[in-house]
Amino acid sequence: MNPNYDKKIAVVGMGALFPDAKNIDQFWQNIIAKKVSIKEMPEEMFESELYYRPDLLTAINKLEKSYTRVAAWIENIQYDTVRKYKIPPSMAERMDENQHAALYATDQALQSNTLQSVAKDRVGVILGNGMVGTAYGDSLVRVQFQLIEHYLRQHPDFKKLSEKEQREIIEYVRANVLKGSVPMAELPMCMIFTDLRLQSMLPAPRCWQRSSRACRGFI
Repeated sequence: MNPNYDKKIAVVGMGALFPDAKNIDQFWQNIIAKKVSIKEMPEEMFESELYYRPDLLTAINKLEKSYTRVAAWIENIQYDTVRKYKIPPSMAERMDENQHAALYATDQALQSNTLQSVAKDRVGVILGNGMVGTAYGDSLVRVQFQLIEHYLRQHPDFKKLSEKEQREIIEYVRANVLKGSVPMAELPMCMIFTDLRLQSMLPAPRCWQRSSRACRGFI
C-alpha cells in the first residue's frame, strides 16, 4: 500500500443477495417489515426419510441427521451479470451458483458513484457467504462414491454375488447417491474477475446434497 494514503477505511459500496431480497434495499425493507423467509423445504430439496430426525433435538450426537426441515433459500433469480462481464456461455453454464451470486452481489457494490473517482489500487472487496456452493460438493460426492464402491466390492458377501448382480447393485446405489450432481469437469472454481481484478473462489462441500440453496446469502 502506498504510504502516502490515509489508512482509514470507508465502505463506499454494498451489494447483497438473500432469500426474498435481491439487493440491500429490499433486504432492509424485509427487516423493517419483519418478513420471515424461513419455510419448510420441499422433498426434492430435503429427503426427510433419510435426514429428518426430530427425536435427536437434545442428543449430543446428531448422527449426521437434522432435527428440522426448515430453511431459507434464494430462488427465482436471473443473473444478468454473465453477459455484462463477457463470460463465455460455455463457462457460465459450468459456474457454481455461488459464483453467479458472488458476481451478482459484487456488481451491485461496484455501481457506487463514489468508486468512479477512486484509484483502483485503493479498492478492496469483502465478500460474505452464508452457505456453501454445489460444484465442489458435486465433485466431492463423486470422489467419495468411489470409496463406497471400492469397499462394497471388497465385502465377502458381495463377492459371492454374480457379476450381473454386483453391477445392478452398484448402479442402483450410484443413481441414488449421485442424483442431481453434476459430472466432474474442469469446473471454473476461480474464474470470476471484474475490472477491479476481483477474484472469487467459492468451492464448498455438498454436505446438504439436496438443499444446496438453503440459507445462502451474499453481502
